[in-house]
Amino acid sequence: FLFRLGMGALRHRASYIPWIKGQAKYSDKISLMCYNNLKNDERQLGTDVYKSMAYYIDLFSPETYFAYSDSDRSISGFRERQKGIASLIKAGDKLICYMTKLSRWVGILEVTSSFFVDDSPIFIRPIDPFIIRFKVIPHVWLLPEQAVPINQDICWKYLSFTKALPKKSQAWTGMVRGSLRKLDDEDGQYLETLLLKQSLAPKNYKLSELDNKKLKI
Repeated sequence: FLFRLGMGALRHRASYIPWIKGQAKYSDKISLMCYNNLKNDERQLGTDVYKSMAYYIDLFSPETYFAYSDSDRSISGFRERQKGIASLIKAGDKLICYMTKLSRWVGILEVTSSFFVDDSPIFIRPIDPFIIRFKVIPHVWLLPEQAVPINQDICWKYLSFTKALPKKSQAWTGMVRGSLRKLDDEDGQYLETLLLKQSLAPKNYKLSELDNKKLKI
């Protein structure tokens, strides 16, 4: 299911070394990229699959982004105060990953377990606060320069919480102030499709000098 192209390790926090990450290719029956080409019975199957899952935002700072990139990418973690929300998440749900400071959509993780508690350091050392954890499969994990900025028209004009706002507005930022905020199904499906497409045919979104400074943690 996962097609690995290989990757290089990120060893220095002052800068990052680009790597190539294996990406997953979805079955045509659940990919919105080919949704309109499906037969009626297949369309219904695809709709049922989407209805059975939910989408949640998974926030990464530059620090935790690089820590996750350096890990085996099989675990995503959250703070203890999010235990209640975590209890609602089930295997098959999708975590749509957003990098703070850069304001970019960076990946898709599929949950494969119920939450569990583990304080072994993965994301921050020596004491890791992200102890509410899920086993995950990373279907998409993009380089910083390939992550899709939320203020690009391809995002901004199609998401329910941004499309009616001017780009200078901050009214939408409540959606990305904490992890495990539930996305509307249409927003989740749109972002999933967008990020899958970006992983298969990457487009670079140039990092500004300020962006690069924010990545130097």
